[in-house]
This record gives sequence, structure tokens and C-alpha cells, in this order.
Amino acid sequence: MNKLPLLLFLVLALVTQAQVLTKENVLNVRLTSSGPVIQNEQVTGYYFFYNMEMKNRNYSNYLLTIADENLREIASVTLTRPKTYILIEGAFNGEAFGFLGYDSYSRSIELTSFDKTLKQLGSSVRKLENKLERQAYSNVVGGGAPDQDRLVPIPNKGFIYYGGKDDEDEQFKIECFNNNMITLWKEVSSDKADFEIASEGFHDEEYVGSLIARKKSKNSNDIEFDLMVQRVDDGTRLFRRPAVTPAYSATISDVYHDKANNRFVVFGEYFDRSDKALKDQSKGFLTLVYNMEGAVVMEKINSWEEISKVTPMDAKGRLEGKRANVLFQDAIRTADGQIFLVGELYKKAASAAGIASNLLSIGLGVATGYYGVSETGMTQLEVMDLAIFEFNPDFTIQKLHLFEKSKNVTLLPAGAGYSSPKTLSYYARSMGGFDYVFSQVAPDRSTFIVNYINYDRTQEGAKNILGSVIYTPEKTFATDKMELTRKSTQYSIHRAKPGYVLVTEFNKKEKKVESRLEKVNY
Repeated sequence: MNKLPLLLFLVLALVTQAQVLTKENVLNVRLTSSGPVIQNEQVTGYYFFYNMEMKNRNYSNYLLTIADENLREIASVTLTRPKTYILIEGAFNGEAFGFLGYDSYSRSIELTSFDKTLKQLGSSVRKLENKLERQAYSNVVGGGAPDQDRLVPIPNKGFIYYGGKDDEDEQFKIECFNNNMITLWKEVSSDKADFEIASEGFHDEEYVGSLIARKKSKNSNDIEFDLMVQRVDDGTRLFRRPAVTPAYSATISDVYHDKANNRFVVFGEYFDRSDKALKDQSKGFLTLVYNMEGAVVMEKINSWEEISKVTPMDAKGRLEGKRANVLFQDAIRTADGQIFLVGELYKKAASAAGIASNLLSIGLGVATGYYGVSETGMTQLEVMDLAIFEFNPDFTIQKLHLFEKSKNVTLLPAGAGYSSPKTLSYYARSMGGFDYVFSQVAPDRSTFIVNYINYDRTQEGAKNILGSVIYTPEKTFATDKMELTRKSTQYSIHRAKPGYVLVTEFNKKEKKVESRLEKVNY
């Protein structure tokens, strides 16, 4: 008897069983309570944070679990934290796990590190004195999307946290920790700055690049970006330079360290120096290349007029026929040097339902003598198709790839009608108003998948579709759509191992959380 087929069957059965992870008797989970463990840009596992039981009136017992790429549980630890505590994000640097938590009652954050067996290595807790930082976390508590990745892993060395200065609302602080969450170095914004926010641009074993957004005031539409590059070991600054030329300024969509040529590359939309980036329409794309001293050694411009010759965009950067703008979500570089900018089409429009509601209010006002007209809901942002711009290795435009999806609508608050479409797009993204969720790049960078969730947010019980746009080994695009069967109280979608996505559902009535790997077909 040949035993190999039976052995093969048993192995396949075990792998199949490992594609689902279930936890019972769970009181609650949040959308930020799970996520992928990423190493060398690839998913090597997943973390989960479950609220298991109330310990007393003020504290709960939480279960922190680590699973491998096939959802096999490899480590767990029980933690006692305030009942108002939520997990914001997790990171893995190859040697240690780092987690960022927030307690909405004490308004404090906790940075905690663990080894691979989930033995705690260190912790750093601080109260948030910075109002803007508190607002960002409060938005997540209320169900909004995190404004940025704040906890960044430094390979085999530690973590970097992006936050605000404790004593000044309009300034940033970048803090580097070792694996025991002991501070190694800090970087704070200039005392001369009126308003500055820092976010991660890139990181590797040697350098960390930060993007510094500068404005004269918090409400100004006049924004410029600096690139700051520092050594990971001690925080020594190589340079801080604005992403500008004598004629133009740029908003940065992508920045990376070109190790082969020992330089740093910035890529984004550009504007006249007199324009306001959060209000005016961009003029196209700008590439700037900096040497190790921060001097610009190359500049490449792709104007919308030039781009319109090979794409259905007009000379003002709007899609012909739809008059739509583009919000860029990700930048992907493949092994052959091609650059793909992933965006979604959107436009500001009047809300028919909102206008009708206000007309009804006017009619009631005539009858009652009270006029309660409000602009709330009279303006909406319409999110439409997925757009992928393909650039050649020399940064010239090659083609625009468009992928149709259902239109989604986000109703905007009072006063939105006076804001620019670009400003409203950033607001809508922070509230989860766009469909894009994440991209997955193959280990050899020959292929990638762009994933989005498309559904009608105005109708309860509407079908949820996981859409995938796949760049294949043949250098063509394929698409896949999978209906997400939703029977749970809430669910989340995350990156997973190559060719899969992680779906986590919480059934509050049954107190059960199920996480499973769903295959993307192409």
C-alpha cells in the first residue's frame, strides 16, 4: 500500500484546519485589535487582542495572541488593563513585538514590548498632553481610521514612535526605543515652526526617513513637506530639506532609500509655489532625488498636460467625462523598476437626500414659525473607480489603469460645502469613507494585489464585496470579487500571507471571534 497519498492528505487537512482561528467567550473586540505581523515587507503571522472578561469595575483581562502565517496559534498571554483600554497597532522588528495601546479614560498611551514567546521586555506609559494627538486617538475610539502608522519597527533594534510634544499642541516628537522600550534618542520640531506634524516616510537598518508637514497655522491650506533623514543608531541627522524647487512644491506620496545608488527618492504631486496644496489642483507629478547630504541631484516633472496624452485625464488632472479628482492611497515599486501609484476617484457633490431633508425643514418652519435649516448632509463626497498610474523606471508616465467599482457616498458635516474637494477627501478617509484597504507585494516584487471593500454605506444589510486588482507575472492586470458573508456584529479585513486576506468576524451574541484566511483568485 502506498502511504504517501494518505500522508499528503493528512498534511493538507492540517493546513486547512489551521486556516481558521476561533476564540470563545470574548466580551468585545475592536477593528484595531488584530493585524498582520510584517517582516521584510511580508506577512509572517498575525496578532489578536481579545477582551475576555471583567476583572472588576475598572479593569478587564485581555488575551494577546500571536499566530503564524497559517493561523496556527504559537503564543498567548493574559494582560490586565483598564476597561477603557484599546489596542491601536502592533509591530515586529525580527526580534521583538511592540504594541501601542490607548486608555481613553486616563488619556494615556502605553508602548509595550515582548519577545517571541510573549514574555514582556519593557513598557513606557505617558499621559497625552498634546491636544491634537488626543484628538487623533479619540477619533479611533469613535470608530475612525488611525491617521498614520505611529509605531514603526526598526529591524532587530527597536521601535520608533511618532507623536506630539507634551507641552505644545502644534509641534511633533519622534522617539526611538530599544527592544526594552528604553529611549535611545529623540527629535523634536523647531521652536520657530508655527505648525508641524511628523510621519514615517521609510525605514531600514541604517536610516529612518520622516516626512514633516509644515503650515503657518493649523487651519491653513498652505502646506509644504520636508524630508528628514536620520541614522537609526543615534538619531544623527543627515539632513532636513524641503520637497521644493525654485518654481514648485510637492506633496509626497512615496519616499524610499535607493541603496544601490546611495540616494533618497521623493515622488508626489507638485504645485506652483504660490498655490495652496490643500485647496488648489496639482499640476502633475514631481520626482526629486537627494544625495546623502540632502542636495537635489535630479528632478523630473510629469505635468497633467503630458500625462493626458497617454491617459484619459484632462490637462487639469481630472478624469474626462467624470470630472473626478484622485486621492492617492499607496505607491508600489516592482522588481523591474516600474512604479505604480494607487488611487481612488472622488468628487464633491450636492446631497439630494440632504437637500430634501432641509426643504422639509423649511416647510415645517412655515407651519410652526421655527426654521431649523442646517447644512449638515447637504454636501457629500462620492468615491468612485480605482485608478492605478503606471510609471517607467525613468519616472515617465506609461499608462493609467482604471477599474470600475460601485459608487460610495460619505455625507459631510456642516460647512463642508465651503471646503475644497481635496480637504474633504482627507476628512472622508479619516472617517473610513474610501474603499481601499491595503496592498500586498510578492516577496520577489514581481506581482502585487490591491484590495478594497466596496458596499453601499447608506443601506443596512447591503452586500459587502472584497475587490482585488492583481498585477500578474505576465505584467497584466486581473480582477477578483468575493462576497463577504457577514453574519457578525463587526468584521475587519487585513493583509495576509501571499495570495490571501485575513477576515476577522465578531459575533457579539455568541461571544465568538473567528479569524480565517480567504484566498484571492486569479
